[in-house]
Amino acid sequence: MHAHSGTLGDALQEITDAAAATLDVARARVVFFTPDRELDIPRTPGAALETPVRRLGQVIALLRFEHEGEPREWTSDEENFAASIADLVASAVDAAERRQVQDALRHRADFEKLISHISTRFVSLEADELDAAIEESLAAIGTFIGAERAHVWLFAADCLSARMTHDWSAPGVALSKDRWAELPAAAFPWWMDHLRKMERIVYSSIADLPAAAINERRILDRQGLRSFAIVPMGLERRLFGTIGCSTISHERHWPDEAISLLQIAGEIFVGAIERNRTYDALRTSETRHRLLFERNLAGVFRNTLDGEVLDCNDALAEMLGYASRAELIGLNARDLYFRGEEREGLIDSIRSAGGIPNLEICLRRRNGEPVWLLESVHAVFDRGSGETVLEGTMIDITDRKLAENALRDSEARYRLIAENSMDMISRTTPRGRFLYVSDAARSILGYSPDEMVGHSIFEYALQEDHPLLRHVDLFDGPHTFSYRVRRKDGEVVWFESRNRALRDPVTGEVAEVVAVSRDVSERRRAEEQIEYQAYHDALTGLPNRALFRDRLTIALAHAKRLQSPVALMFLDLDRFKNVNDTLGHSLGDELLRAVATRLRSVLREGDTIARMGGDEFTVLLTDLKKPEDAVTIAQKLLEIVSYPIRLDRQELYVTTSIGIAIYPADGETAEALLQCADGAMYRAKDAGRNSYQLCTPAMNTRAAERLSIETSLRHALERDELVLHFQPEVRLDTRQVAGMEALIRWNRPGYGLVPPATFIPVAEETRMIAPIGEWVLQQACAQAKKWQSLRVSVNLSPRQFQHADLFRVVSTALEESGLDPRFLELEITESTAMLNIERTIATLTDLRELGVRIALDDFGTGHSSLNYLRRFPIDRVKIDQEFVQAIETSRSNRAIISAIVQMAHGLDLAVTAEGVETEEQLQFLVEQGCEEVQGFLLGVPKPAE
Repeated sequence: MHAHSGTLGDALQEITDAAAATLDVARARVVFFTPDRELDIPRTPGAALETPVRRLGQVIALLRFEHEGEPREWTSDEENFAASIADLVASAVDAAERRQVQDALRHRADFEKLISHISTRFVSLEADELDAAIEESLAAIGTFIGAERAHVWLFAADCLSARMTHDWSAPGVALSKDRWAELPAAAFPWWMDHLRKMERIVYSSIADLPAAAINERRILDRQGLRSFAIVPMGLERRLFGTIGCSTISHERHWPDEAISLLQIAGEIFVGAIERNRTYDALRTSETRHRLLFERNLAGVFRNTLDGEVLDCNDALAEMLGYASRAELIGLNARDLYFRGEEREGLIDSIRSAGGIPNLEICLRRRNGEPVWLLESVHAVFDRGSGETVLEGTMIDITDRKLAENALRDSEARYRLIAENSMDMISRTTPRGRFLYVSDAARSILGYSPDEMVGHSIFEYALQEDHPLLRHVDLFDGPHTFSYRVRRKDGEVVWFESRNRALRDPVTGEVAEVVAVSRDVSERRRAEEQIEYQAYHDALTGLPNRALFRDRLTIALAHAKRLQSPVALMFLDLDRFKNVNDTLGHSLGDELLRAVATRLRSVLREGDTIARMGGDEFTVLLTDLKKPEDAVTIAQKLLEIVSYPIRLDRQELYVTTSIGIAIYPADGETAEALLQCADGAMYRAKDAGRNSYQLCTPAMNTRAAERLSIETSLRHALERDELVLHFQPEVRLDTRQVAGMEALIRWNRPGYGLVPPATFIPVAEETRMIAPIGEWVLQQACAQAKKWQSLRVSVNLSPRQFQHADLFRVVSTALEESGLDPRFLELEITESTAMLNIERTIATLTDLRELGVRIALDDFGTGHSSLNYLRRFPIDRVKIDQEFVQAIETSRSNRAIISAIVQMAHGLDLAVTAEGVETEEQLQFLVEQGCEEVQGFLLGVPKPAE
């Protein structure tokens, strides 16, 4: 809580006493919130009725009625009465704050009047009135600034001692002048050090004095002072005395205004005292008057009634832009007025009233600029001339008047800006009725301002945007929002408005809303286009991956609330790469657009189809009655895609493979469903393409296993878990080992030796195959070097073969091992070779230049063209074990092997048959003229040792 004093406290006490008596309670209190913490109200026994006191929409206090004794239930009438008293308290606070503002304005006016009064008081002061005038001024100053004592100390000419010459004390506080003897300056070195530098000494608390001021602290303590302010008075650059004030009952902060007042008064006192000391009684009045002219901060003058300037001070000359007062003396005041005719009325008023205090006038500076002055003037009889003259003072108030004029000019400029701005500037009532509309409304909306003033913004805004406009008066700070309005010609445009609510300073209610509005239709269209491009595929116009993820997340949340199934399909076009490679990417793009159109035609309006990239699409099916409905839609998708597509006078046949995942059976997150559907799609491809597969628990298990393999495989190299096994390749004519094929194995902790078929596909997909393949090459070359005369074959994966760094990797392995290149044979599959014919030929040519041998592995399983095959710079073909193992049972396989051997020999290529496991197979190969064989019959893969 904090206490109120004065009128507000009395008012609150009267209100609460009367209210307590009315409600028959022990007491009533008003508890105010502090700025830094919440209320902590001690609870009293009995019942209490608490009502918030609101002001300007905020709770500022709590009105509490405390009842002692037996428990008491409060009636609605009592609660309504309490609320009325709370409103009365709020009104009292409002009234008190208004009084504070009025008091501050009166205080500033009193300050200026006090300075003017003191200045004027000493203008025509008689010698015998000096002391009384100083003490009267001290009384006025002390009372004005809230001091309990005010005093003047004067120093001796040598500044070695000082004495109090004038003082004033508030009622109840004893005067101190008679108690002070002449004090030696040497006893107060800290004090004198500051005063000689003409520095003020101001302390709100005696306790704040530094240790160096020990003597000063003691004397002040003896006098019972709590706070003080001392301003040095100087005369002709020497210390003349001090003027100060103090308190004895409480500590007091001395504002700059109080110090300024002491300084001005001190300068006036110095002039008056010095005149009284220097001149005799005959010249005292003239000297005092002259010093006041010269020393006064205000401009002082003596004029005839006709306007001739008889005398003035330098301060007035400076105010009017003259180098000295001598340039002003003799001029006519009428010529100094900015508007000379105004002086005639002023003279008439002075003659009738004898003088005019605090009159604002406008004079002309020497350079022609206006200067505003606050003038206090009175008519006096001059004994020397026998005529009435005018004497007065002037204070420069130009800055204040310029500020007022600047405010008016600013208002005019802003109105001009508003009228000429390309944006529409408006003022409306809180309910949206136009009070003012700038002329820009003609070009923006087609209406003239007169047509809109008095009408509501709701008449122009679209109905759908009305809820947004109803809340614009809730924002005290600037608030920008967009809405749609209809022009006079009927066109709908987007408006962007920056609004600010202006509140009534008394009631706190919104008085009006100021808005700056512009047509942003073009920008909105551009933003919508950018947003569309950010969330849609540029080729097909379908939603892209980002938008599909958003819709999938929303659909899953909706399905979770409704406990309904959601189906996710992953589609991949079968052998689409062949279309790009053979017909070109432009035709491939046309094909993708055609397929997208077909897919979209089969789906329902609420379903989503997106292009994830390349030839991959995803479909989101919501609101399914049962999960099996997804299969029906998948069948329709397969059918619609399989129809021939005619592009560029060519008829294309394309199919797709679809994987289906169902929420929640196959996963509850977007990531889980996408992964599951992707896996099912690959199962569909493995099953022969142009089909769909549902996600199964086994697939989820395999996905988890694959993730585990991928995680562990990333550390296999650094942990030395990879090993090489070697399987012999035997010449059939000598039955001697001609070479070894290096086969990688993974010695996975906890699993033993893992075959390559388990982890090599994972390595390919995760791009770990590059470092693994480089390691295999290095190890195989090193082992071949140890064997000296045995050829070592190393398989290159498709990704490894296509890597731009392959030549460097192979040459480095040979160089580091010191192996003769002719003992290294690199094997690529037939499918790898056919991915990019020209690149394959270039890569194989570079490798052959190193001296290594090239073998075409798994021959017969791909789609090699004999034309391309003869162009490949290879040394050997290896017949796939799929054909070898069916020699005994398949006549066609025997024919294929025979054809491969004859074709290879015709191309001067050696032939190696893989997967030989029986003597019958071996004998057939001998009969066909096969050079080398490889298989379990002749040797299983083993470590080099």
